[in-house]
Amino acid sequence: MFNAANSAHTARFGRGATIVRARGNEPLTIEQLRAAAPSVFAEEAHSSRSAKYTYIPTANVLAGLQKEGFQPFEVRQGGSKDAEKRSFTKHMIRFRHASLATMGDSHREIIMVNAHDGTSSYQMFDGVFRIVCANGLIASDGPMDMVRVPHKGDVVHQVIDAAYTVIEKGKEIASRLDVMRQIELKPAEQEAFAEAAAHLRFEEETVAAIQPRIINQARRRDDVGNDLWRTFNRTQENLVRGGLHYTQTNANNIHTNKTTRPVNGIDGNMALNRALWTLTARMAELKAA
Repeated sequence: MFNAANSAHTARFGRGATIVRARGNEPLTIEQLRAAAPSVFAEEAHSSRSAKYTYIPTANVLAGLQKEGFQPFEVRQGGSKDAEKRSFTKHMIRFRHASLATMGDSHREIIMVNAHDGTSSYQMFDGVFRIVCANGLIASDGPMDMVRVPHKGDVVHQVIDAAYTVIEKGKEIASRLDVMRQIELKPAEQEAFAEAAAHLRFEEETVAAIQPRIINQARRRDDVGNDLWRTFNRTQENLVRGGLHYTQTNANNIHTNKTTRPVNGIDGNMALNRALWTLTARMAELKAA
């Protein structure tokens, strides 16, 4: 659903899950954030938390980050089978900072994850948002690239410090993207990349049924090309957004037409994006050797 009045794209899923992404260069407003992700503005921790749990509302951290120039451009709220718990579930906010310049076709973003039901501490990641396909990847090579802030002490200032730490640690991202844009892949290499990526998303049975060329197919003219950056973006979009049609054959030789589902959950989206970034970074290293 697109609402022209607030210039944001909203997608809602089952059990209260929501994704809202700003259109253009105007950040999301507090009203948009509150409507999409009430868990960001929870006034207390979930009842399951003990007295040892220090409750620091994400809204306070958000306000602190905004004072430092970090503006929200996307928010996600996870769903829950328990309707009472939906106002406390895991949420993710993607920020841009004035100090982070546009990198060709992409914006660098800082990603914050938190929850008020005990399922997550404050976690900060580096991210890249590609303007052409509206895909947001997480540029993280592993757990050491994540800055974690527990629910203890002066959380607001600790998260702000973590955001600047992520910016400092990720200074080389722009140059890494430039390298990826300059690396040319042969058709066989592109399919090998797509097949390896498919193993990060699907079970073996599904990987065997989906041809790599389908995972590597371009959805728009701007995505056509043989460089590693566009190969990565085609693969990422097809795996994350789903909608790939394939035929699966069982042991009785019965054919079933299927379509892949999008990866909308916060945990699944983060895990897949981090794994895809690592795969792409390793491919770049191999091609440069």
